[in-house]
Amino acid sequence: MKTINIESLEPHPDNPRTDLGDLTELAASIKERGILQNLTVVPMNENFRVVIGHRRLAAAKLAGIEELPCIVVEMDDKEQLSTMLLENMQRSDLTVVEQAQGFQMMLDLGSTEDEISEKTGFSRSTVHHRVELARLKPELLKKRQNDEDFQMSLKDLYELEKIDDIKVRNRILKDTYSSNRLKYEVNQYIREAQEEKNYKAMVAILKKLGLKKAPENMQGYYKGVTQLLNHDLSDTPLKKFNLGDADPTKCYYQKGYGSLRILINTKDLPKTMVKESKYDLEVKAQNKRRKALKKIEKQMKFKWIELIKTVIDEKLEPEGCTKEDIIRGCLLAALSGGGFAYITSGSLAGLYYGKESYETDDNEKKSIINMDTEHIALLFCFSAVRDVNAFDYRLTPEKKFNIAAANICEALSHYGYVPDDEERQLLDGSHELYRKEE
Repeated sequence: MKTINIESLEPHPDNPRTDLGDLTELAASIKERGILQNLTVVPMNENFRVVIGHRRLAAAKLAGIEELPCIVVEMDDKEQLSTMLLENMQRSDLTVVEQAQGFQMMLDLGSTEDEISEKTGFSRSTVHHRVELARLKPELLKKRQNDEDFQMSLKDLYELEKIDDIKVRNRILKDTYSSNRLKYEVNQYIREAQEEKNYKAMVAILKKLGLKKAPENMQGYYKGVTQLLNHDLSDTPLKKFNLGDADPTKCYYQKGYGSLRILINTKDLPKTMVKESKYDLEVKAQNKRRKALKKIEKQMKFKWIELIKTVIDEKLEPEGCTKEDIIRGCLLAALSGGGFAYITSGSLAGLYYGKESYETDDNEKKSIINMDTEHIALLFCFSAVRDVNAFDYRLTPEKKFNIAAANICEALSHYGYVPDDEERQLLDGSHELYRKEE
């Protein structure tokens, strides 16, 4: 041990602890009682470099102390770094970021993760996780850890290890705002990366077969285009492609939303495959069902308007309810039908006189306004639902239409309307032409 002038002591440039904290109290204690514990230093040219005692050195300078008691030892760079790490970790003086950077320094000096684990007392997995954290941008990691709104544990950060690309890790850490979001972004990247890998693997095979990339305006659901295959990119990539009798040089590959499609212009489809295209057959069958359902809907609506016109022309009285009940049911139908804001006297006159609304004249519009209130309500409710479809593009019942139709049927039932079997099945969703849930 020897006493060394403070001007000959220099802090270690690789000290893992970058923030020495508040030195005011320690400086006051040193000024009053002196240094109670020796510093550990190594010779460095004509001076000495501190290995243990960085806070004491900084506080002593603050207190105006000129000499400090030191133990001079001989250590190589690896031993110096290992000693500083261990000394700080034993007192929990290092942040996770500082630990990570310190472990990386030891790796750079030739240590293995197993050796670091043995010297520091940390488990092998903890050392590995810390080293992976050290690969992130230190300023970004520190910023996130100091962000009070960024609630994330170390375990959450370990999710980033699933991604090899450090630039992507940093991007996700920078852009994410919660642990759930970080996990989502990591899994999303992994899924998309795997899909892209599968896509490229299959495209390489398809190109050798003579397939070309589909032009942007070519889609499998367009008329004149047949889809031969639609493979989910999250599944095992295909190594063989069954194109039937189709000429591969007339086929195209396309990347969809998470899928790879093989398309061909229908005119280039061999006659032997025209009836074999499952996609085309499904589309044709669906269109046929849609047409049949639309016919039932059209006939039902025709019955409604014809009965409404009869009620108006013959001034029929409702049975089993009051006119106020009719008006209320009609208003409910109109509100649920969704066309309330667009109904005018012209649109009602058009229904009654069998014209387009813009073709009606002032007298026809005036005649509507002068009708009995329940008659206006009957036209009103039908106008609201006339252009609302009974089913959607998937051939499943349209809820909005069903609610309105139920009110219309209820109102018209008091004038003798009874839906036939197909109309009832259309309304309650039981018709066999509807798409069955799988």
